[in-house]
Parts: sequence; structure tokens; C-alpha cells
Amino acid sequence: MTQQSMPAATRYQQLLEHNPQLIRRVQLGYIASYLGVTQVTLSRIRAGNTSNRSSSIIALLASFSEPASALTAML
Repeated sequence: MTQQSMPAATRYQQLLEHNPQLIRRVQLGYIASYLGVTQVTLSRIRAGNTSNRSSSIIALLASFSEPASALTAML
């Protein structure tokens, strides 16, 4: 139960630390299911792209917080 409250990247890191041989022997689909994530998410975690995605989302959200006058000036 406490494992589910941790971020997926942390759960994957713990799996690597405690059972590194499983990563080589078990299909990634099963590992993703065990971690409670999709295969796409697991692939991103393994590639290390989660921080890039988060920063892109934050930048996008920040662009919506611009005052309306700044938006009309941009148009």
C-alpha cells in the first residue's frame, strides 16, 4: 500500500536496487503492471525523460497565467 503512494520512478528505482536481475528476465509489460504504470510511462522512466516532460507541462501552464493584456499584445 505504501509503495503505491510513491512516485513511479521511485518504485522503479527500488525494484532496480532490490531485484536487478528481474529487469533482464521479466517482460517490461509485467514490470509496468507490477509498478502500476503503463508501458509508455515505464519506458519514459527508463529513458529518464520524466523531468523534461514535467518542465514542459509547467512551462505550458505558466503561459496560461499571463494577464489578458499581455495575451492581446501578443496577438
